[in-house]
Amino acid sequence: MLLEVAWGKRTVAGKCDLVFPIALCCLLALSALTLACSLANEEQGAMGHVVRDSAGVMIVENSAPIWEPGSEWRISELLTSIGAVEGESEYQLYYAYDATRLSDGTVAVANSGTSEIRFFDADGRFVQTVGRAGEGPGEFREDHGLRALGHWQGDTLYAWDLYAQTLSVFTRDGEFIRSNRLRNTRRMYFMSRMNGGGVFGDRTMALALINPGGPRDRVDGLQSQIVRYVRFTAEGDSLVSLGDFAGSESFVRYAVGGQGMTMQRPPFGRIMTARVMADRLYVGTGVTYEVAVYHPEATLAMLVRRAHTPVSVTDQLLDWQMQHELNNAPEDHKASLRRDLADMPVPEFLPPYRTIEIDVHSNLWVQEYSVGKDTLNEWSVFDSSGVWLGDVSLPPGFELLEIGSDYVLGKEKDELDVEYVKVYALTKP
Repeated sequence: MLLEVAWGKRTVAGKCDLVFPIALCCLLALSALTLACSLANEEQGAMGHVVRDSAGVMIVENSAPIWEPGSEWRISELLTSIGAVEGESEYQLYYAYDATRLSDGTVAVANSGTSEIRFFDADGRFVQTVGRAGEGPGEFREDHGLRALGHWQGDTLYAWDLYAQTLSVFTRDGEFIRSNRLRNTRRMYFMSRMNGGGVFGDRTMALALINPGGPRDRVDGLQSQIVRYVRFTAEGDSLVSLGDFAGSESFVRYAVGGQGMTMQRPPFGRIMTARVMADRLYVGTGVTYEVAVYHPEATLAMLVRRAHTPVSVTDQLLDWQMQHELNNAPEDHKASLRRDLADMPVPEFLPPYRTIEIDVHSNLWVQEYSVGKDTLNEWSVFDSSGVWLGDVSLPPGFELLEIGSDYVLGKEKDELDVEYVKVYALTKP
């Protein structure tokens, strides 16, 4: 019996022994499947990404974006601007660590410097203030304790108080609902833009514990802290450790003959970021161009990777960065900073990226590591399956805090260091 199997324009012919027709046919079927998978991988590679499974973990390797010219997302008009150099105090922001936007365009700002949540309408007009410094219901302990603000459920808001180790919940109108303090622990847990964490879709929390093994050796130099993310219930009970990760790099100098230390982010130091969206924890350690995605049960779900050519740290880049650090330092700190900068080791290459954010549709945004006088604010966008869609340019100096379906929300500072919270339209052709 003669068998013919056509693959594209090629024909494979072979004889099938009547004694073993099933075995040979299965072999031919397996060969066809193998070739089909190979062609599929080649096609994926031509499209700019290859997806493979490794022991139940999806690994997505990206080499090129898939957006066609004209289909790229872009930032368009300014929708809301909050902040003022002078005038009414409600518009003068002070350590606005976080902000979020409600469904009607209202913007809630965590003004940590005054321990308040300030509400502004879609046009940027002040509406009301919620909270104050204190230890009562709906209050925040000490200045700068209010570190995170986000959506609890719908337009209901949550606020994380670092020093009280408490998560408070408010209605969309600012009415206090309840507070829950962490229980059965004496350690300090973080939730912030810097340390990461957040609230899952089931209202459990991911909080960061710094150096879970206790104090490290008192040795000056470049260090990377260990960060453990722990999942807690809304009532403050710990559930499971989500893993230990290498934290951002810092240059540490301990006080001579006494307690205390100083920590300074070194030029071009690696930055670790962790974000929560829906039922996933996203962790980027910045070691390579890779972001790990975890289930709330602490199992690894996906690794998103992108081809990256390392950028060398030149003398010109180093000089610019050090001068930039000195220009932004208070006068009474410049001498010690200059000494520290001289002692800090300099990496051979820039980090592969700066930070990550997750939008409301679980798309991953990765900020390119750009430095110099012409620093750009470019973000690579990957869809929820890890595929590199393309790049989006944000205004220079704009610190991204939240990404909705059709807007981006973030912070800016002017030349006088005055803070502004702004919302720009996000256009998706």
